[in-house]
Amino acid sequence: MDILITGGNGLLGHHLLPALENGGDTARVLVLPGEDASFLEARGTTVVRGDITQPQTLAKAVDGVDAVLHLAGMMGVWRPIADYHAVNVLGTENVCRAALAAGVTFTVTPSSWALTTGTTMHNRATNVALLSIKVKDRFELLIQFSLMG
Repeated sequence: MDILITGGNGLLGHHLLPALENGGDTARVLVLPGEDASFLEARGTTVVRGDITQPQTLAKAVDGVDAVLHLAGMMGVWRPIADYHAVNVLGTENVCRAALAAGVTFTVTPSSWALTTGTTMHNRATNVALLSIKVKDRFELLIQFSLMG
């Protein structure tokens, strides 16, 4: 299976890539323009430059893949809530729309407990947790509408 991994240059991706390759799958990784991808390039992993907040950069990334593992996201509570919305809500929607347009048959997008733990900034963490719920709800709606035709 040919798989696109968004956020594959992070912690999960560094562990997921060898597991996929050992299972016979091939992976390409969406990497932000200007982001250091030397780990991926040294492995021989295909790197596609793009940004999930810029939908026009995603068509090349999803072209020809069988599945998308959407791991890209913004965690922590140190940025304005609008940044989290742009990446975690709209970025997820952009990835899903691009995958649907390309005929990708399998898309996985995880959530993270890290959004709501490890902070004393309760109100900010609560806002980020609510944003995580909004991502999930919006993703489910997007899938429902796409299945309706």
